[in-house]
Formats: sequence, C-alpha cells, structure tokens
Amino acid sequence: MRDDDADDDASGPSVPLPPEDRLWRHPSEIGAGASPRGPGGSAPVPASSAGSPPPLWAVAVVAGLSGAVVAVAALAVTGSLSPRLVERNGSSAAAQLRSISTSTAPKTVRDVAAVVGPAVVRVEVDGGARTGSGVVVRADGVLVTSAALVGDAERVVVVHGGEGREVEGTVLGSDEVVGVAVVQVAGEDLPTAPRATGNPMTGEAAITVSSGSGRSAGVTVTAGVVSALGGEATGPAGVVRGLIQTDRPMPPDAAGGALADGDGDVVGMCVLLESMDGASVGGYAVPIGVATAVADDLVAHGRVRQAWLGVEGEDLDAEDAADMGLDGGAVVQRVTNGGPADESGLSSGDVVVAVDGMPVSSMDDLAAAVSARRPGQQIVLSYRREGTDGMAVVVLTEKSR
Repeated sequence: MRDDDADDDASGPSVPLPPEDRLWRHPSEIGAGASPRGPGGSAPVPASSAGSPPPLWAVAVVAGLSGAVVAVAALAVTGSLSPRLVERNGSSAAAQLRSISTSTAPKTVRDVAAVVGPAVVRVEVDGGARTGSGVVVRADGVLVTSAALVGDAERVVVVHGGEGREVEGTVLGSDEVVGVAVVQVAGEDLPTAPRATGNPMTGEAAITVSSGSGRSAGVTVTAGVVSALGGEATGPAGVVRGLIQTDRPMPPDAAGGALADGDGDVVGMCVLLESMDGASVGGYAVPIGVATAVADDLVAHGRVRQAWLGVEGEDLDAEDAADMGLDGGAVVQRVTNGGPADESGLSSGDVVVAVDGMPVSSMDDLAAAVSARRPGQQIVLSYRREGTDGMAVVVLTEKSR
C-alpha cells in the first residue's frame, strides 16, 4: 500500500510519471503495458481490468453513445427532442405552466387560419341587413352561427370562403340560452375544422377566424389569449353564461366565427355580446361542445333539449363561505322529488362547489354548467354537507316545457 504523504516528502531523483498520467508518450511506451493505477493513483488496478487506456476515438464513441441514450430516454418520456414548456404539477397555481401549443409541431397564426379558414363561411341575413360568420360542423352542410345574428330570420344566404359561392340556408332553430343558431345548407363533403375535445385553459392562445368584410375577402384573423372561462355577457334573451372570454375585441363580422387554439383546433364559436359590467374589453365564445350539441339536437330531434338537474338554490353567503373555507358555492334549498339530483342523493342544505371538477362559486355557475350539457349526460357534483365533502353522480334528464 502506498503512503501518499510519504511520497510527497521523499527526496532523491525524480521519477517520471507513468505513461497514462502524462499528456505525451514515447513511441516505445505505446502498448508496453505499463502498470495502470487505480483511482487517485493509490493502488494498481486488478489484472482482469488492466491494459492500455482506451484511445481517444473510443472515448468519443462512448460519449456519443451515452448522449444518444439520454436523447432516446428523453424522447420516450416527452415524445419530443425539442425544448417545450409543459404542464407541471405544483403546490400552487403559479407553479403550473402550460404550453400555448401542445402539438409536436407548433403552428403559426397563419397555419391556424389555413386549417380553420375553409370551414368558416359568411352568413348574410335579410338580404345583407345583418352579416356575420358561421362554422361548418358537419360535412353534410350543418353549420353553427350566432343566435343574435340570425334572430327570427327564416332564410339566410351562406357564402363559402374566398370563392364567393353563395347558397341558400335554412334556419333549423336556435338556443337563445347559450346564444347558438343552426343553419342547414345543401352539400356533401363540405370542409370542417378539427375540434378540441376539451375546454381551453386561461392563458392559452385564442385565435379568431371569421369571414372577411366582402364576399371574396377570405378570412379575418385576430390573435390573443384566453383571459377567463365561465364568462357572462348580456344577450338578446338575457344573460348568457359559461362563455370563453378572450383579451382581444372581435371584429364585427366575427359573430358566429371560429375561436381556435394554437394547434388549429376549434374551441369555441364567437358571439358579439355586451359584458355584464359594460367596461370589460375583449371577446366571447360559446364552447364548441355546447354549440355542436345544439346542432345535433336540432338535426336529430327538431328541437333543443334542455338538461335538467332538479334543484333550486341560492348563492353561498360570503361570510358563510369564509367560515367553511370555501371561495363560494351554490346552496341547495329544494330538491325535486324523483328528479336527477334526488336520485343521486343530493339533499337540501348541500353546498355544490364543483361540477366535473370545475369550480362553482354561485347558483348561476351551477345553472350554466347544467345548461351546457344535454339530457342523458352524466355529471359529478362535488358538495359540502355539514363539514364533510362528498360527491354525487347525476344523470341529467330532459327539462319538461
């Protein structure tokens, strides 16, 4: 065993460093099998592992292979080698980050317009007295547009894209509660835009794609972000709830147009409504799932079917909410005997705080969540009962008229 301290103090002729510890070697030393040293030079390496140090090319190959292994591992975990902002779970909302575009090939605003644009049409009502946009949601010629735009008109003209081709449209009906009208035009294999499967998140890209101001003007595009969910605005028939709100005002012809995310998926149908406070600046859109559900109802049943929960209630008082450690909620005052809520076990006095995981801070929030769904759909209500949290699975039924 070598004593490093003793070697440091020794005197006498200096001994050359072993070849492997020097930056150079004499040709006679190459392949000479000089005794290798262990880590730190403290002990010989066992004979089974002894030998000449690997040449530099071998080190480079090993390093390259190591890098490749790391890269493949990253690809297996993330699905991409490009650095992207991804959503992370954290202890607070501030720690959660989400990419504006979740696809492996993020699109530009121009790309989004190219994908969505062919499905956006111009809608002219009463000989052009009112104009706006529409979004083709079914290849057989069914499109959704703004109920405020269509009003009580029985006939509209639909102009397809930049080609300026116009066709007669028939109004199948509308749902003033959610602000959606449905129009049918003749045609087969009409272009439709890809639709998002869920709601967007606050801070994600919000790109409005609407018809241009002229018949052959193509589309108009406005880029912004989603500023809020569950927005409320005033429509012709009263308050419209459950809206996607953006940070950018929409052009006049955007009513009925498409709201897309950064991947080119349609997340909503634009509506031009007045904000509840009269001061908010931005735009609103009905979630595309709500709009297409209205269209499906009108095509299949000839009417819009309203979902029914079977409760009456009021907003949770702010002081009571603070005492309960809640931000708000909907207090159930009466449950209809034999109704969906009753069948699920919900009781008078329960405070509903979420629907399918989305927070409920008022009775209006609860009503909006139900109106955005259809009869036969199952929802999960989270509630607080006498200090204990619970969940109720409810199958909504059709509201009798």
